[in-house]
Amino acid sequence: MNTRTMCMVFALVLTLGCLSAQGQSLVVRADVPFGFVAGETSLPAGTYEISALQPKVVFMRTTDRSKSAMLLTNSVVSADRNGKPRLAFNKYGDAYFLSEVWIDTAIGNAVWKSRKEKDMALYAAHGPSRVTLVATSKK
Repeated sequence: MNTRTMCMVFALVLTLGCLSAQGQSLVVRADVPFGFVAGETSLPAGTYEISALQPKVVFMRTTDRSKSAMLLTNSVVSADRNGKPRLAFNKYGDAYFLSEVWIDTAIGNAVWKSRKEKDMALYAAHGPSRVTLVATSKK
């Protein structure tokens, strides 16, 4: 799929997501103390607001609204029904990649791996370490 088509698909998903999720979407906030890659987007350390626009589309942006990313995901289920909203990252050396978003504690979103993460995993001496940050409901 070429870049132009992909941009059109994202715009359509964003528009439909905003219309259907208006007033229904739960927003969580997380402080991320390191720069990271979310999908194909590099993001700086900072405080982020995260919401699910659709069951398989997550939108995140810095609280100052200077950076954002829209992520395509797959649904994942947790056996831990008492867990908290959280973000999970795969860490290779000093590179962090967002791997899961848990806005709802029972059903989460596994972020599609970027080309960069796939390359890092291919050449890594061992698997990634896992870093989890707890998120809070936006007030």
